[in-house]
Amino acid sequence: MIDSENIRYSIDSGIGWILLDRPKAYNALTTNMIQKIYSLLKEWENHANVHLICIEGSGEKAFCAGGDVSALYHQRNQNLHDFAFRYFGFEYRLNLLLHQYSKPVIAYLDGYVLGGGVGISIGASHRIVTENSKWAMPEMRIGFYPDVGSSHFLSRMKRNIGIYLALTARSISSEDILECGAADVLIASEQWPSLKKDLKETDWKALSVHSELDRLIGSYHTDPQKVSALRNHQDEISHHFSFDTMESVLASLEHSDTAWAEKTLQDILKGSPTSHKVTLKQLLTGKNKNLLSCFEMELTLSMNFMQCDDFFEGVRATLIDKDHAPNWSPRTHLELTPEYIESFFSYPWKSSENPLLTIDPLHSDLSLTSFVDSGNSSSF
Repeated sequence: MIDSENIRYSIDSGIGWILLDRPKAYNALTTNMIQKIYSLLKEWENHANVHLICIEGSGEKAFCAGGDVSALYHQRNQNLHDFAFRYFGFEYRLNLLLHQYSKPVIAYLDGYVLGGGVGISIGASHRIVTENSKWAMPEMRIGFYPDVGSSHFLSRMKRNIGIYLALTARSISSEDILECGAADVLIASEQWPSLKKDLKETDWKALSVHSELDRLIGSYHTDPQKVSALRNHQDEISHHFSFDTMESVLASLEHSDTAWAEKTLQDILKGSPTSHKVTLKQLLTGKNKNLLSCFEMELTLSMNFMQCDDFFEGVRATLIDKDHAPNWSPRTHLELTPEYIESFFSYPWKSSENPLLTIDPLHSDLSLTSFVDSGNSSSF
């Protein structure tokens, strides 16, 4: 395999193999990694000898633990907005490409699959989990919001499961990942080498790739050993997370006498009130948007969160100092005005045109000032 920018890759047996190779950082995505994956996918989409793609993570602990938000934290006083614009713009273009890719993509989700890791797996055609898989959108804990297309895929999960997963930042195991539709099949991790061997020994040129891939992966499928907690609590999730305000969600949980509701309430209260309110509005809005419009909305939201103190406080408490005691500002939902929450959903893009589709992930010399209205850009 060829090594480049914490990515190892090769073409072997008609398959484009991509290995996220940053194991000490749980394969968290840097801008260079995102650009490299994007360039490989673009090249291989028209490559006659590549019939499908396989993406996996290096090491035994993670497929991908998300984006490298620590880098954003350390850029706060060093041209943060240009850095963030490139990072999020490139990442969302990669995510969008994966959703629309013309060839099958296998995502092998062994270990942690968090945030940006969800972003590069959710659009894959064949998403495999194992007994080790732990999936979460943990952004409430870092004062951010669930991005990488969550506006689209979380908002469409049945019976308000996506809203529940977003607001609680709860980590779920393989049986729940399958239940919410974020993966397609469960295999035992010890079977992955055998499945890879079968993939390499298959003559993809002579077959219908999608149907043969379905058959081959399906032959390794195993049933979950536990009943899905999401299924067990589906009525409570559907009820408590059906409201359009955070105050109503919290009141509903507070008036319940179940241990599950009490634990869920405590999980929510660990997160940023600002993140909660923005996220609830984001998901309710995203339910009525197409995929591209969701990503465009998220680029706007992400750039605005770079001006939000809660993001830097959350990253500090969770990833830098690791004291897990963030000082959110404001500390309560009632202190947040509708006007403030609404302000996250607009940005001074030039001529009011979101630039997501004009961002080229293969070039890193993009300046945010080229894409904003200079008369309204004093915020950065």
